[in-house]
Amino acid sequence: MVLISHKLREVLSFATRIAVMRRGKKVAEVAPAESTPSSLAALMVGERTPPEPPPPSEPGAVVVSLKSVSSGKLKDVSLEVRAGEVVGIAGVDGNGQRELAALLTGLGVIEKGTLQLLGAARVHLTPNEARRLGVAHIPEDRLHHAVVTDFTVAENMALGRHHEPPFAKGPRIDFDGRLARAVALMATHDVRPREPQLRLGALSGGNQQKLVVDVSSTRTRSSWWRCSRLVGSTSRPSMRCAAGCSSSVRRAARCCWSHSTLKRCSRSRIGWWCSAKAASPAASADQSSTNG
Repeated sequence: MVLISHKLREVLSFATRIAVMRRGKKVAEVAPAESTPSSLAALMVGERTPPEPPPPSEPGAVVVSLKSVSSGKLKDVSLEVRAGEVVGIAGVDGNGQRELAALLTGLGVIEKGTLQLLGAARVHLTPNEARRLGVAHIPEDRLHHAVVTDFTVAENMALGRHHEPPFAKGPRIDFDGRLARAVALMATHDVRPREPQLRLGALSGGNQQKLVVDVSSTRTRSSWWRCSRLVGSTSRPSMRCAAGCSSSVRRAARCCWSHSTLKRCSRSRIGWWCSAKAASPAASADQSSTNG
C-alpha cells in the first residue's frame, strides 16, 4: 500500500517507510522511528522553519476601539487595540470572528454600540473609506474575497487599485506596468512558477496566499503617506499553507506592513503572534504539520 499525504502525524503513525518528495524529486527516505514532524517538514520544504518571536514594541495610543458593539453574532463586545499591539482573537469558528473582521474593514454594519478608528467615530464605515484610512485586510477565504482564479496573476495584482500607477496611466490600463509589478512581486515573495500571465487558479494554495498578503496589504500603501498608522486585519493568513509557505507568508506580511504600528492576526499554526481557533487534539496535530 502507498499512502500519499502531507499530514505528517498521520504518516508517522501508519507508514513503515517514508519517502519525501520535493519539486518532483525524491530527496530522502527515512524510518518513522527516526523522524519527527519537524524533521519531515524540513525535508519537504528544504529548510527549517522555527517559530518567529514578535518584535518588541511599546503600546501607544488607542487606534481601534469598540464599545458595546453588536452586529450579527457579535453581542455587546468592547475591545481596545493600541498602536504597536498585536491582538489575537481565539474561539471556535462561527462565534463572531468574521463579524469582527467585517466591522474593522467596512464590510459589516454596526447594529448597536460605537466603533472608533484612529480616534474618530465610524458610524457607516465603507471598504473604500477603510482603505483610505490605512486599513489593510487579508480575508479568511481568499477564493471568495481576495482573488479571481480565472484571471491571470498580473490581473489579480491590479484588483482594487486598477486605476492607480503602475497599473494605469490616466484612464488607460498600463499593461507593461502591471506586468512589471507582477514580475517583481513574484520574485520578492518567491512565487512559483514565476509566470505572471499564468491563470492564478493554476498556482498552489500557498503561492496564491503569498500574492493575497501583498495585494491585500499594499492596496493601502497610498495611505501610508497621509496616515502614520496602518491598521492590519488578518484572518488565518497561513491557513492550509505548508511550513515553508507559512514562513514566507509571515515574511511577506511583515514586509508589506513594515510601516505599520498595529497588526491584528487571528491564525497561524507556526507561531506568529496570534491565537488559534479551538480544535480537537487530532485536528491540531494534523494542522500543525504542513497543511496545503
